[in-house]
Amino acid sequence: MPWAPNRPCREPLCSKLIGSGGYCEEHRKANDRRYNRDRRRDPNREDGFYSSTAWRRLRIIQLREHPLCADCLRDGRMTPATVADHKIPIKQGGAALDPSNLQSLCSSCHSRKSALEGSRWGLPRGGGWQSLEPHPRTAAARLYLSAREMEEGGIETYRM
Repeated sequence: MPWAPNRPCREPLCSKLIGSGGYCEEHRKANDRRYNRDRRRDPNREDGFYSSTAWRRLRIIQLREHPLCADCLRDGRMTPATVADHKIPIKQGGAALDPSNLQSLCSSCHSRKSALEGSRWGLPRGGGWQSLEPHPRTAAARLYLSAREMEEGGIETYRM
C-alpha cells in the first residue's frame, strides 16, 4: 500500500501531526461534542420524526397496502416498493402523517424524485423539480430534461 505522510490537525493553531482522520485525539473529541450539540439544536432535523412510532406504523401500512412502486407501475414495470414517500415533502407543507400524501416507491425512483425536487444534496428547495436547472452533463440533468419533455408531451411524471 502507498504510504502517506502525516498531516497537521485540522483544528486552527494545532500543530500536532496525525496519520488519518483529520483531527488529533484531543480535538477529535471536542469536534464530535460540538457536532452532536449543534445537531441536537437544529430545528430542521428530520430524523426524530422518521424514528417515531407513528411514522413507522404508517410506513408499514403504506407498504403493505401498496407493495409495488407507483412510478414503475406507471411505466409498466412491477418493482417491489421499499420506501414510503411523501408526495408533497413535509418541508414544503405536506402533511406528515396523512396517508393520502404517501406513495410507495422503490429506492431508485425515490432517489430520482428526491434529486429532482431538490430535497437532497443542498439543491434549492420549495419549487419542486420544475425550478431546477442542473448542469447538462449530470445524470440529474438528463432525468430533468427527459421529465420536461414528457410533461410537454402531456405525460404526467409525478403527482405533487
